[in-house]
Amino acid sequence: MILCAATPLLRLAGLLAAFIVPLPALAVQPATQPTTQSTARERQARGAAEAERIAQARAPQEGAFGDEAMITPEDLSRRVDIVLLLDCSGSMRFALDAARSQFWRIASSVATAEPRPKLRIGLMAYGMKADEFPMVPLNDDLIAVYDQLLRLDISRNAGDEWVGEAIASASGRFWTPEATAAAKALWESEQPLAAEEAPPLRIYFVFGNETVYQGPSNAVDIAKLLPPLGHVNTVHCINPRHESPGDADGWLKVAEAGQGVAMRLDTGGDPMLVITPYDRDLARLNRRLTASYVPIGVLGDWMTQRQQNVDKAAANLPRSVEADLAVALAAWNDGLEGWDLVARVMRILSESDPATYEAIVLGQDHLVDLSIVEEAVRFVEPDQLPKAFARMTIPERAAAVAKAATEREKLRREIAELAIKRRFWLLRKAAEDLKKHWRWQLVPDLEEAVRAPLRKLGYEFRDEE
Repeated sequence: MILCAATPLLRLAGLLAAFIVPLPALAVQPATQPTTQSTARERQARGAAEAERIAQARAPQEGAFGDEAMITPEDLSRRVDIVLLLDCSGSMRFALDAARSQFWRIASSVATAEPRPKLRIGLMAYGMKADEFPMVPLNDDLIAVYDQLLRLDISRNAGDEWVGEAIASASGRFWTPEATAAAKALWESEQPLAAEEAPPLRIYFVFGNETVYQGPSNAVDIAKLLPPLGHVNTVHCINPRHESPGDADGWLKVAEAGQGVAMRLDTGGDPMLVITPYDRDLARLNRRLTASYVPIGVLGDWMTQRQQNVDKAAANLPRSVEADLAVALAAWNDGLEGWDLVARVMRILSESDPATYEAIVLGQDHLVDLSIVEEAVRFVEPDQLPKAFARMTIPERAAAVAKAATEREKLRREIAELAIKRRFWLLRKAAEDLKKHWRWQLVPDLEEAVRAPLRKLGYEFRDEE
């Protein structure tokens, strides 16, 4: 039993998050074009410093089952962490595909939040062998997390589907003991917290198909311990022909106790339930976005291949999954500078010459001084690039990168605009057809499960204006 020796206070401490220092934003600062040799030297020095920082930064790594998240108490900031608890017992064979189809919808639901939060997602499996809770640590590399989700194999799993034990384990396993202690001390001080000190918001989604009343721990009582920093949403995965009113009531009570939303997911038919007129265009834009990557070295080749593999996997699910994937990845693109030439050059320009960076982002070609882009391009060795780019001269490479960066920003804006239109279409369609089938309720419920806690923290959503 996981909680037999834990007090309510310790269980609460287990859910408190450590704090992360956000990466410097790529906001454009006012700047003038360099006119003197000394200004050019300063720009080159800033560019060299940023290039060195990128080279020394740790490359994004996939979370592996069983690893604990390496979070230090020195990391301070408010983040948004989403934890998916997945019943991986044999009876969830079809429901797991349904859960995979919801991954990108959950991520894309945060995409229009302002200011943009730092999103991380983690996974934990339950319903396997006793006392085993395989996990993927919280990670802002969403591709890595989704890749692990695709790898989940439930064909041989048979264990206790104890929802209460799963929630309790998840609330304490995603942070190091030092981070938990730091969060506990801050929480117990009962002092007003500055925005930069506020613990990350934790949003749980519990997927399962059995009653929540199994096991030695009461899932409802455990869920009550998590708010206000953690919210428990439940996704009851059922076939309508085998629906049990008693089971549904239990999942509802857990969500109410955790100040979350209770949802039902139909596993008897199409798990994603709806195709919109915008899905095809979003999928096409996502493929163009993937094609715009220019890998740097072996890591870049591997990351590009991984992205393509995930795109293919999403394409084999209902088309709406690929649309959600497009919306999420267009918004959560941190870390590309570690392996993509275009992102790296733009990051260097953001530090060395913000005016040139802004002109490229806005597509103002007449304001772009390609000689400045050439300086940033020189920080990447040609032998690390694809042959087509390696053969180019420095001026040709600079022009190609600037053009690709402008096109990439245009693609992201198009995706964001289509995402807003798609959201309104979905909500309107759900309202019209809800009486035909209860599964339509999943559309607004899933959005509310993510956005309601964010609104309470002061986040706004540009597609709700």
